[in-house]
Amino acid sequence: MSKDIKDMIEGIESHEKQLAELRNQNDRLREMIEKQKGVIRDQETIIEEQKVKIARMYDIPEDVLELKELIGSRIQEIRNKKGITQDQLSEKVGISAKYLSSIERGKENPTLNTILKLAQSLDVKPDHFFIHLEIEDPAKRKSMINEILDEADEDQLKLIYKVLSAMMI
Repeated sequence: MSKDIKDMIEGIESHEKQLAELRNQNDRLREMIEKQKGVIRDQETIIEEQKVKIARMYDIPEDVLELKELIGSRIQEIRNKKGITQDQLSEKVGISAKYLSSIERGKENPTLNTILKLAQSLDVKPDHFFIHLEIEDPAKRKSMINEILDEADEDQLKLIYKVLSAMMI
């Protein structure tokens, strides 16, 4: 065999070894990623359990814990309706896109200042983040309606009755 052919064969064999090493590294990385995903899932479960414990410890209704998520999803809904990206909005507000994402997912508590800046940047009043919040659980929804009714005075109850009657026809 000529020297050139031998060199080519050795080069091919060397590349095959390198490729095999890269495949092994790739497999190990995939395993590590899967383990990390499992760790993240475990941590999320622990966080949810801690939320419940804190709520019980301080007698905080579970609806209040969900409020962050509802407000965050409302901010996201308004942002999407306005056709604004997270990057664009976060730049206007002066926060990171990662922090805005966490707010929208209900993972962070925005400060009042941040809420005001978000409202201004989205060209809405701050109360828009707090109205039209949808409670998915019918029992919770009914409970919240009953709380409103319990707190209403006689004139408010008359108005509520008229509005509901008109809606139900």
